[in-house]
Amino acid sequence: MAVPCTTATYTEYSRHLMSRDLKVSTIRNYMSRIRTSMPVGKKPDNSLYLQLLRDYRKKK
Repeated sequence: MAVPCTTATYTEYSRHLMSRDLKVSTIRNYMSRIRTSMPVGKKPDNSLYLQLLRDYRKKK
């Protein structure tokens, strides 16, 4: 994984995890690990991912 992770890459990976029909808690765990591993000031914006996750949760 490239450091720092871009917002676009971060969001696309979340979509990939959702397409695999994983549990919401599993997706949150993966995405949290990625975001917290990024350097200070270089973390991707997670607002779009969080919206996608809310929509995904409603479908489950």
